[in-house]
Amino acid sequence: MKKIFVMAMLLMTITGWGALTASAQTWSWELSTAPISPNVLEITASAVNDEVYGIDEFGTPGILIPTYTIEGVMQSAGAVSPVVDLVAGPNGTVYAVSETTVSIWDPSIDDYTALELQPTIPVGEVGVDGVYRNIAIGMGGKLYVLYENTSGEQYLLKGNPPYVTEGVVIGFAPRSLNLSSKGNYVSINIALPSDFAEADIDPDSLMITAIEVEGVGSVEGLAILRAPDSPYGVNSGTLRVKFCRSTKQAPSEDQSITWQLEQLMAGQNKGKYNATLTLEGSVNGDPTKFQGEASFTAMVTKKIK
Repeated sequence: MKKIFVMAMLLMTITGWGALTASAQTWSWELSTAPISPNVLEITASAVNDEVYGIDEFGTPGILIPTYTIEGVMQSAGAVSPVVDLVAGPNGTVYAVSETTVSIWDPSIDDYTALELQPTIPVGEVGVDGVYRNIAIGMGGKLYVLYENTSGEQYLLKGNPPYVTEGVVIGFAPRSLNLSSKGNYVSINIALPSDFAEADIDPDSLMITAIEVEGVGSVEGLAILRAPDSPYGVNSGTLRVKFCRSTKQAPSEDQSITWQLEQLMAGQNKGKYNATLTLEGSVNGDPTKFQGEASFTAMVTKKIK
């Protein structure tokens, strides 16, 4: 069954993002750790959470809840047509899937461009005549592809949109962060490549995802959000936003940069430590995210317990 799902997310266009380096355009793929059950005829996905839905052979809808792994084998692009399914965004960008290839279709010239990196399928299935059945778009522009092998087993393949890193400049203020100080906020300045306007950054998408302290260690998988109701604005081509410095203003401890540093640096003696944070975000309506790092000095004035 062929259907066009129109989601409330703008998709990556061939032009614009395509002007950036190829390395910045690399999608990453995961696959379900086991065949999904029951087998489904068609899939779609939510634009507001990570849920994927399927319709089985009896016409009954349900939620697909697989676990994912990166342990698989990347497929090579085959024939881009005939197309078995399409998924489109409101700006007209269309992702198409044939039985062997995921591509971008330009309807104005009826032309296909296969994604540089194709989905990953289970180990041991390379060369087996498995096929793609459906494609869907979910939250954050993730692609979901339904793959079926010759035994009728189905796997859900998930594509994560690429990160733009080249030309992303992140600044951190203050340059020296005294962990004993209980100030309210820190500021982060963001400048993007010339292809994009800083005013178009979605402030609610901004997130500190990692902090590293040289010679101490790092913490990853963070989700430190912009300080609630804090001002933000663009000045001289730079977007300035605020994050919670201490627990004084943070809605929870883990939203405080100082608290995260104190957990990471427990037991460290008085001194100055080189630190780096990683920030990511997205431009309004585009699934492709940007990512950058900012360096600063973490100052310990007394041993952290």
